[in-house]
Amino acid sequence: MSSAFSAIYAAVLLPPPPIIAAVNLLKQQLADKIGPYKGLYSDAHITLCTFKATGKSLVQWETHIQNFANSRQALFLTFNRIACFSNGAFVLLPDEKGHEELHCLMKSFYTNRPKGKNNTSQKAHISIARGLNLDQQNTAQLIHNSIELSFSCNHIAIRNYNPATRLFALKEQYDLMNTQAEQI
Repeated sequence: MSSAFSAIYAAVLLPPPPIIAAVNLLKQQLADKIGPYKGLYSDAHITLCTFKATGKSLVQWETHIQNFANSRQALFLTFNRIACFSNGAFVLLPDEKGHEELHCLMKSFYTNRPKGKNNTSQKAHISIARGLNLDQQNTAQLIHNSIELSFSCNHIAIRNYNPATRLFALKEQYDLMNTQAEQI
């Protein structure tokens, strides 16, 4: 089958529902100040990679992700820093401990992943907004200058891109091996 018929997917870590709701509130507070923006309606997640797949290659990705989930412990993470990326993204970043743990997890995930076109995430983050101009970034930093979200990250998921809505929707969700990480 031609790659023109392949769909776009993302492998992501999913925060628990209360954290998704808290991030949605942060997004709405920003929208109340600057109006609609890219990423406003996307649920909170930590992207590991995006990939194109169909048929056999999708099964390979599903197997890779399920095997990865079965081999990894849940993580206790704290996101307590904000940043703006050069592409206009306004994001939450993990604390130093979480950064190191996520870096190791991502590196392990990329090892032995299925071949083919995919884009790996370079820096673990939770997006609040994308494509903001400089004024909007400044407003975002003023509104959200002190944030701390701590949670047990228990799930890895596959999301598929819907071109009609221009959003990713949950396709499959897998529990990490030990689904309750302890705060240390």
